[in-house]
Amino acid sequence: METMQRHEPWNAGRAEAIIAGLSRLEGATLPILHALQETFGHVPDDAVPLIAQALDLSKAEVHGCLTFYHDFRRA
Repeated sequence: METMQRHEPWNAGRAEAIIAGLSRLEGATLPILHALQETFGHVPDDAVPLIAQALDLSKAEVHGCLTFYHDFRRA
């Protein structure tokens, strides 16, 4: 019997911890997006400004990456 993966409910503090743990990687945007989706089941819109601030990117740059790749779910 297949077990369904359980995702955590959105939590900004948890997201910030995930982002901080990966922000020093080169090209950190994609690893962060994957980790957030793995944790929460999708990448919430509320995560975009957190990622942008941590990586010194614009919200538009993060949003563009999130929407460009079809692997990511926003809801």
